[in-house]
Amino acid sequence: MPLQAIYRYELKRGLAVNPTTGLSLPPPGAERERAATPAEAEGLLAALSEDRALWATGFYAALRRGEIRALRVSDINFADGCTVITVTAAP
Repeated sequence: MPLQAIYRYELKRGLAVNPTTGLSLPPPGAERERAATPAEAEGLLAALSEDRALWATGFYAALRRGEIRALRVSDINFADGCTVITVTAAP
């Protein structure tokens, strides 16, 4: 909301351009059409030159970008041969 208020104020003064002009968004509650297949996921990850392990973790654990960026080593538990990733909300 703060960003929206700033843009509204600047637009009224003629000092900004609305970056959302012409942007089409899916309707509220709309679901994605499908998820990538394992073969598509493999192809996407193979195209990366850096951080492949990080993005693979995010992809296969269904993490969003912010969740991936917030991950810490302490969030990953490798005990008992089962890897558990704990995602917590930011404080």
